[in-house]
Amino acid sequence: MILIGVAWTVISGVIIFPLSGIDASLLLLLIFPAVGLVAIAAGIYPWIAWLRVTRPEIVLDKPTLGVGETFTVSYSQNFKHRSEVRGIQLVLVTRETTHHYAGKNTHTLHHESVIVQVDHPGQTYDAGETLVFSQPIEIPKSGMHTFHAMNNSIDWALKVKADIAGWPDYRDSFELAVQPTLVK
Repeated sequence: MILIGVAWTVISGVIIFPLSGIDASLLLLLIFPAVGLVAIAAGIYPWIAWLRVTRPEIVLDKPTLGVGETFTVSYSQNFKHRSEVRGIQLVLVTRETTHHYAGKNTHTLHHESVIVQVDHPGQTYDAGETLVFSQPIEIPKSGMHTFHAMNNSIDWALKVKADIAGWPDYRDSFELAVQPTLVK
């Protein structure tokens, strides 16, 4: 998004302004760079949360995960500045991606399903403090293992969201590999 915004702003400044001549509308001359600046801001906005916190360290208690198994997520995250955290959310999701063809066009569809959502209460953290907690999570017995084929795939991820008061939410995603297992 940042690259698109920079490209748009440069193109509008280098190409459109000289070609527009003196009789171009002032409004038009302001709109083109403004669109580029908005795109740059939209690209930078998610990174602002990184000024407050480090990327969380996610450790699983098992090297391999299987369908129907319970695993424990150990979560730790450092705070660079005093931050009021309203809450931390861990969400286990499964993502299905399909590709289908219509003539010469390829269509890709994505569907994400929330399997488990865990909310950890918030509190205020001082600079240098570390948030640490562990949470057991179960992959449902009816779930599908990680699967990749030519036109279809199923992936698992653990999504993290830290709601920081007065700042953009910190969001991150960690891919998980889920193996097929015999369910008893």
